[in-house]
Amino acid sequence: MTISADLLALSESFPRNSTPDTVSTAASALPERGAHSERGTRPESGARPDPSAHPGPTTLSEPEAFPGPVRVLRASVVSKATAGTPAIDLFDEFLDVLAALERDAILRSTGSTDLATSARERRGEWTTDTTHTREYFLLVTETGSPLGAAAVGAPLLENLDAIDAEVFPGPGPRGEPGLREKSGPRAEPVFDLLFSLVVACMTELGRTKAFMFTEHLCVPTEGFTDPARGSVTAGAEVRGASAIFVPAEGRPVVALGPDRGSLFADDPALVRMQRHGFRLTQIERCSVLRPGAGLPDAEVPAGLVPITWVGDAPAEHLQRIADINTVFERDVPKGDASFEPAVFTVERVLEHQEVRRAKGVTAYGTALLDPAAGEPGSGGILVGLTAFGVSEGDEHGFQGATVTRPEYRGRGLAKALKLLNARNLAAHAPHVTRVYTWNAAENSPMLAINNAVGFVPVLVEGQWEKNTGERNNGTHPS
Repeated sequence: MTISADLLALSESFPRNSTPDTVSTAASALPERGAHSERGTRPESGARPDPSAHPGPTTLSEPEAFPGPVRVLRASVVSKATAGTPAIDLFDEFLDVLAALERDAILRSTGSTDLATSARERRGEWTTDTTHTREYFLLVTETGSPLGAAAVGAPLLENLDAIDAEVFPGPGPRGEPGLREKSGPRAEPVFDLLFSLVVACMTELGRTKAFMFTEHLCVPTEGFTDPARGSVTAGAEVRGASAIFVPAEGRPVVALGPDRGSLFADDPALVRMQRHGFRLTQIERCSVLRPGAGLPDAEVPAGLVPITWVGDAPAEHLQRIADINTVFERDVPKGDASFEPAVFTVERVLEHQEVRRAKGVTAYGTALLDPAAGEPGSGGILVGLTAFGVSEGDEHGFQGATVTRPEYRGRGLAKALKLLNARNLAAHAPHVTRVYTWNAAENSPMLAINNAVGFVPVLVEGQWEKNTGERNNGTHPS
């Protein structure tokens, strides 16, 4: 695949031999940012893909051997240049190339494309999200052959010193792998340049911390609790490969602490992140559920009223939904990550819904109402909530937040919520065959609930943080 001459004309040279350290000290290494006049929340929650799913075709071809000079395109420049010219929308082409690079990278790292974000979802984030500023980059050869992509999101409400980042190197020359696999020597320069773009963008935005994630299909058994390991045999069958959790048998491991999980010390993704100055802050298990027949019945305690919806949440419950989402942000396990929990308002819930619609994602939600709780005459409070998100045309979905109020925990509400919502999804979207979720390795209660519901592990994630300076205004990254 080669980008069009019109799109290539908007690129600028990028120094091939720059290291992450040298580039990070000079944001001027980047092309000047276009005026981001478009509105531009955090992407829908999701977990990692089911490699047994049909991956679909990829549109990428192998580039020539790693080139000399390379060029970089940034979304804000392309978006500004093509504003008001729908007949030649180079921004659509830019997003299509980004999506193709991401699909290919995710396919190589996990065996499936389920995790990949579509061009429509990227555009929806770009045009409707006012709680983040975003920047996307394409790294190309001088002749327009894509080498890789990077995406950066900077929160605008909390965590004003942080960014979230993703990198997607293209396939290496002559078939050498690019992302999150054992890389040949020619693949690493692409990684290095993409990391350089991320760090330079972080500097340009005045941020000092970056969060990234890695995926791992094989991790040590050591460090994981029984609930975290889950139904390993079923998980291996779903994943179509060997078991995720294997005994270390003397192989060096990196462990976060008792019952918080571990990774192999020689895992290429771990080595790469450490080389670029990131530290491991949390390990999560990603799992898949097959909704539909065979799920156990949900048991709802007396006095609680189930509420389900498809699409936008019921207007009469928006304040209750904001309140319980704030509880989730406050209580979710954070590991060693230093980020500030979000505070939800009705306005923030409404904007999340606007962004979701723009991305082509349908929400399937279930909540439990205690009408006798709360202030007299208030109608009650939501004591628990869960939601799935499914993109248009997809046969898979992602689990969003699942939360119960602390005073209601230990009564089986989270399990009931997940089962009720799985039936809600099956009734309205029977074409969806798998739903993904992820949980911190130390979150044994929720992992046990997911195991009981029917989720099985498919892979493990590492969460990483890079800190390049002092904290700004006492805030923490998200």
